[in-house]
Amino acid sequence: MTGAEIVLHGVVAVAALLQGITGIGFALLAGPVILILRDDAASLQIISMLTLAIALMLMPVVHTHVDRRLFFRIALAAIIAMPLGLALYATADVAALKLGAGGLLAALLAVTHLGGAQWVPRGRGTALAAGGVAGITGGALAMIGPPVSLYLTASGRAKNTARATVLAVFVPCYLVLIAGQAVATGFASATLIDAATFLPALALGTVGGHLAAGRVSERLFRQVVTVFLVATTVALILDGSGLLSPGSAT
Repeated sequence: MTGAEIVLHGVVAVAALLQGITGIGFALLAGPVILILRDDAASLQIISMLTLAIALMLMPVVHTHVDRRLFFRIALAAIIAMPLGLALYATADVAALKLGAGGLLAALLAVTHLGGAQWVPRGRGTALAAGGVAGITGGALAMIGPPVSLYLTASGRAKNTARATVLAVFVPCYLVLIAGQAVATGFASATLIDAATFLPALALGTVGGHLAAGRVSERLFRQVVTVFLVATTVALILDGSGLLSPGSAT
């Protein structure tokens, strides 16, 4: 196993741990690193399959906390908007996708740290808007969770409800996304094999995250995630802009 592969498996485990605790985070943390180190469009298919696998692992133990009304609204809007994101995915090059992911992370960091709790209304329109944005970012960047989680958190939903509802949205949306990716750019059997190699690290992180949920200091958790996201955002933007040498990530 090369140094880059070791880094990837470690990042997958840590990102799955985060998602096991909060319901989101895998595409935010592992996604950019996979994009940088693999440097191919198939990376988004791998990110999608692994995120779906985490949701399927956790749903049996969190399904009772799902807000079903929110789930249906957000998931429906996301699936309707997803073709627009898939069109971007099919036509943009890898550098553009990296810049897009970096821009998304920067925007989410800014909004999250400038906004306060419950500053987003809970109406049907905002839920549908959050789902629509999630569908576009999901189709283009395999990142469905951040807009949904941001909406649920900013509208004051309880932690368990937000976590479970995001995971529930992932199941139908990532199934549709994976099918859409296959139609848009094709699907190689090697991609499925590559994704399967991450399953041990994924399962370890997911189980560990679920066991740790509720026991991690919220303040420490946010500080560590913020530092990681800032570093990842900077790396993505620099790499997508061509300011990092082609071999620097590997």
